[in-house]
Amino acid sequence: MTISNYFIKKKIKKLIDQTADRKPVFKAFDHIQSILVLYEMADFESLSPHIEHLKRSGKKVESFGYVRKEVLPEVDDSYHFIVEKTDLSVKGIPTDAVLQKVLACNPDVIMDLTHAGCYAMQYLLVNHPCNFKIGIKKAERDLHDFSLLVTDRDEFNYLFEQILFYLQNIRTK
Repeated sequence: MTISNYFIKKKIKKLIDQTADRKPVFKAFDHIQSILVLYEMADFESLSPHIEHLKRSGKKVESFGYVRKEVLPEVDDSYHFIVEKTDLSVKGIPTDAVLQKVLACNPDVIMDLTHAGCYAMQYLLVNHPCNFKIGIKKAERDLHDFSLLVTDRDEFNYLFEQILFYLQNIRTK
């Protein structure tokens, strides 16, 4: 159980400040070989067909889902789960084991599809050295190299299609 979001928000802000000079490297969809997807379990049913589509497109996909309850679906090893009760400290910060598991992934791009208040996943995102991060624009400081402004979270399929559309149309040198 998290006592307050104050501590993790402070750590996230510090990490953002430390990586302010980070240089993003935009990549076209054809040049992306591996993707790390961060999401919340509430979006799992909408998201899993899109993850499978990415895999069928030849992409190596690892995903980390944030779980507030301990009911986990049966899925393959590319799906990982961060359970609030066991994988976070009382300050809401992911354990070192969770952080190391995420850092062990070496993706070309990170897709952050979490909601604005999911600070544990934001913490993992800003800790990861990946140089191309895509996500949903949040009210706080921008965490991504490429952000989409979303007004309705219910349009998850549309959001994912938009991300793929923009990735497929990025032109790199």
